[in-house]
Amino acid sequence: MIATPSFWYQRSITGYIIMILLWPLSLLWRLASAIRRLWIKPAKLSLPVICIGNLTAGGTGKTPLVTCFAEAAIDKGLTPVILSKGYGGSASGPHLVTADDSAAMVGDEPLELAAICPVVIAKNRKAGALWIAKNMTADVILMDDGFQNPGLRPDIGIVVFDGNRGIGNGQIMPVGPMREGMRNGLKRASYVVIIGDDKQGLTQSITQTIQRLRTDIPIISASKQFYPSAQALLTKEPLLAFAGIGHPDAFFALITQYGGQLIKTLSFPDHHRYTATEWQNIHTTALRHKAKLVTTRKDYMRLDQDQRRAVTPLPLTLDLDRRWIDAIYDELRHG
Repeated sequence: MIATPSFWYQRSITGYIIMILLWPLSLLWRLASAIRRLWIKPAKLSLPVICIGNLTAGGTGKTPLVTCFAEAAIDKGLTPVILSKGYGGSASGPHLVTADDSAAMVGDEPLELAAICPVVIAKNRKAGALWIAKNMTADVILMDDGFQNPGLRPDIGIVVFDGNRGIGNGQIMPVGPMREGMRNGLKRASYVVIIGDDKQGLTQSITQTIQRLRTDIPIISASKQFYPSAQALLTKEPLLAFAGIGHPDAFFALITQYGGQLIKTLSFPDHHRYTATEWQNIHTTALRHKAKLVTTRKDYMRLDQDQRRAVTPLPLTLDLDRRWIDAIYDELRHG
C-alpha cells in the first residue's frame, strides 16, 4: 500500500497543483460510488450487524475498537463473530480464520482479531454475513470496516476518526483522504468515535465539522493505550520499533509516552510485507544498537515464525467509557 500523500494534510503550492490535476478522478470516484449504491440492494439480516468503519483512508483505530466491542459482547454472555474483508490476503472466502492461516492468505488484522473471537473473511461482505448466519452460532456480527459497502445494511453504524489527523483537506479520494463526503457518511452513522485529541485541522476540528452537519449524533472520545502486559516491557531496555501501519509515528509516540527508550524507529507503508532483505536490516540494526525489537500486533502477524521469535509485539487497546457499548448490546438484545 502506498504512503499517505502529504498534500492531503498539508497546504502547499505543489499540493494545490496536484489536487487540481486529480480533480477529474475524484469526480469519477464520486460517480462510481453513487452508481454502486443505487445499483446494489443491501441485505438486512435477522442477526444484528454492527459496522465499525471510517470515512477517511488509512488507519484510524478501527481494530482496537472492534476488539473492545468483541470483548464487551463476550463479557455480556454474547457470541460475537467478526466479519472482515481480509485486506491484503489472497483468500476470497467466506473462510473461518484459524491459527494455521497466514497473513498472506487472510490478512494481518483478521489474524490479530481471531485471538479474541471467531473471525470470518469474505471479499463479498454480503456473502460473508449470510454464511455466518447459516453456518455459525452467533449473537452479533461485528463488521470490521465496510462502512461504504452497500451490500449489507448494518443495524448500528460507527464511524471512527483519528483526532490527531482529522479529515485533512476534506476532499474525496484521490484529491483528499475522504472515502465519501462527511454529510452523506454521517447520515448513515449511529455513533462517532474520535480517537486521540481532536486537534484543529486545516479548517476546523472534527467535532466542529460533525456538529455543523449533525447535531444529534453521539460523539465518543477514546485514546489508544497499551495493554498492561505490554506497558511493563517498555522501561526495561533500549528499544528499536518498526511498524507498517497507517500512521507509524503515532505508535512510536505512544511508546515514548509510556516511558519506552526508543533508540531507533523504522517506518513502512500500511500492511507492508517485509522482504528478507528488509528483515535482515531490521534485525541487524537492532543487534548493532543492542536494542529489543518491538512492533505492533498487526505487523507481528505478517512475520514468519522464526522472525516472530526475535520480536515482541505491543498490542493496543482503547481507553474509553464502555457503558455506551453495553447500552448498544442491551438495545439490540431487547430491540
